[in-house]
Amino acid sequence: MTALDGVALTLPAGRLSGLIGPDGVGKSTLLGLIAGVRRIQMGRVEVFGRDLRNTAERRRLTHRIAYMPQGLGRNLYPTLSVGENLDFFGRLFGLDANARAMRIAELTAATG
Repeated sequence: MTALDGVALTLPAGRLSGLIGPDGVGKSTLLGLIAGVRRIQMGRVEVFGRDLRNTAERRRLTHRIAYMPQGLGRNLYPTLSVGENLDFFGRLFGLDANARAMRIAELTAATG
C-alpha cells in the first residue's frame, strides 16, 4: 500500500504548523519521515535543503526538529519530570549536555 505519493510541503520558519486529515492518509508517516525517525522506502525527503536518505545529513538535522509521535503523554515516562523526559530523549538523539540544555530551554519557552 502506498502511504504517501507526490507530497510537497513547504513550512514557514518560526511558525507552528499543524497537519490534519482523516485516519490512514499518511500524516504520522510523513511527520516521522520529516523527523528522520522513519525509514524512507522510496522517493526523496528533503528537510532544510538536505536529503534525509543520507545518514550523515540526517544526523546533522535531527537536533533541529522537535518530534513527538502520536500518543503524546503515552510516549513519556510518568516517573520522570517533564525536564527529565526532555533530557532523556535529548540523550537518545545524541545531544551533548550543552546542546540538550539549550534545546530544552527553547522547547519549554516555546510551549510554556
